[in-house]
Amino acid sequence: MSDNDISKRPRPTVLDKVYLLAQSASSVDPRVGVPASVFFALVDPPLTRRTYEWVESIGKRLVSLEQRVEGLSVDDLSHDEGFVSTLLHASQVALRSHHEEKLQALRNAVLNSALPNAPDEDLQQMFLNYIDMFTPWHLRMLVFAAKLERWVERRAESKRDAHTFSRLESMLQAEFPQLEERQDFVAQVKEDLLTRGIIQDNLWWEPTRMGDAFLRFVQEPPVLRTGDSDTP
Repeated sequence: MSDNDISKRPRPTVLDKVYLLAQSASSVDPRVGVPASVFFALVDPPLTRRTYEWVESIGKRLVSLEQRVEGLSVDDLSHDEGFVSTLLHASQVALRSHHEEKLQALRNAVLNSALPNAPDEDLQQMFLNYIDMFTPWHLRMLVFAAKLERWVERRAESKRDAHTFSRLESMLQAEFPQLEERQDFVAQVKEDLLTRGIIQDNLWWEPTRMGDAFLRFVQEPPVLRTGDSDTP
């Protein structure tokens, strides 16, 4: 192929770049003792679909971010080792999950890592590990605790009514009836968040400074928000 031919080849788009990174993050090996043909017959179709869906969702949002943030360049990001590491890490976690809350948190994490005020790289890696370990309920309960005052204002017609909810656990059951018979699970979620320094050890599960930073990292960048949301 001549140099002229090479120069005429289309430049890779942001989707191409994200796909190549996600593809490398999705490399898997069959477990010992499981025939490769059986393993990949089970894993490959959903993995391919998840990869395409992840790539498309990240690519489109990165383009939107580039259009709204002055000085942000997707091409520059592809050469930023810190951003690439975060994208690879998030892609690995995303391809192992089908829960939309976790996928949304991971997409937001990638977008926030591209911004000038992103957390330092150590915190980014730590927060991605938290998303990987947490269930969707960890994220729901944390967001709920962070917006507790607004919830009480909506639900309580008077201050007296507000005092009927003395603990976050009782409010969680009022907001999420499916948790009523899962007190042990709720207690474990609280312990997980406490252990990682995400919430304070009080009746209201108030987020710590670390918790506030985590929430900002997993929620949609303000520049892209079209309305208020109680989800990551």
